[in-house]
Amino acid sequence: MKRALNFILFLFLMMSFFACGDDYTPEGTFSYQPEKPNQNEKIKIYFNKEGTKLEESENIDLTAYYFGKNLDKVELIPLTSEDEILTATLTPSDSALGILLNFDDGSLVENNNANGFFIQLYGEDGELLPGADASLGVAYSTWGSWYAELDKDREAALNLFNKEFEKNPEVKGGFLNEYFSALKS
Repeated sequence: MKRALNFILFLFLMMSFFACGDDYTPEGTFSYQPEKPNQNEKIKIYFNKEGTKLEESENIDLTAYYFGKNLDKVELIPLTSEDEILTATLTPSDSALGILLNFDDGSLVENNNANGFFIQLYGEDGELLPGADASLGVAYSTWGSWYAELDKDREAALNLFNKEFEKNPEVKGGFLNEYFSALKS
């Protein structure tokens, strides 16, 4: 009898677990879960193509640009459809500080009007990783335009560098060349 009760309790708990499952509802064109992702943690990407350049496209891929101070890795990830929303899962390495994402069908690129779709990474304490803002500044001021068809944004880059240097002065030395380059451009 005790075994039957334990089995029923187990079934009830499992049904409750699966019923609560993934109740996240994506909003807008681009979103992701978890809200504050860590390095080496799976991140689920949601892309709603409605109202974008890719609205009529059938086969859309995600290009993920993983970056630290520099662009570290590029990965092409096929998207799958879940109730009219396209999804993908990726896992950044332990050296990544952020990820830039573009969506494309082979001829058209959706990159948030040349501003990019970015994910910054967080530590276990829920705070941005040291260097995350400065590395995003590097993307805006240099390689983002070369590889991901972004518009260079000197002002955004300088704001990110200054924010980083104020919060994490210990990383300043590692980003001075990029900072001075953004000042000159």
